[in-house]
Amino acid sequence: MNAFSATIIVIALTTGIIGYTAPLPSGSQGHQDQPQQEMSMLSQLRQLWTHRAFLVCSTAMLIASVAFGAVTTFIALYTKQSGVGHAGIYLMLQAVVMVFCRFALRKRVPSDGQWHPRFVVGLLTSMAIGLKLLALAVYGGASFI
Repeated sequence: MNAFSATIIVIALTTGIIGYTAPLPSGSQGHQDQPQQEMSMLSQLRQLWTHRAFLVCSTAMLIASVAFGAVTTFIALYTKQSGVGHAGIYLMLQAVVMVFCRFALRKRVPSDGQWHPRFVVGLLTSMAIGLKLLALAVYGGASFI
């Protein structure tokens, strides 16, 4: 565990150092003749409420990330507690499925920032159904998982 923890810390520090020291392209820094306006974090958070599209998008992403974290955490805990299945195999299969889906569905998953509402609703609905089945696993056992 000590070697694993040290490896994760080194990866995190390396990512942070590279990310914060990487130069930005000149086009993203704005025009030099325009004065840069510094905005406080509170004023930026207030703008969140005025932009409905950004609010909906960030809320959906927050819910999806919480759900994904809950599923990966609690399925691993459930398999250990119940003795049904193996958490390592589940997480490996989940990673393989995610990589395969990204490769197989690369033409259908939009990369241009234009997400179709029906597609997003379908993804969020399938996530909600999966979470409900995970919650019902208390009563129905591993069959719901």
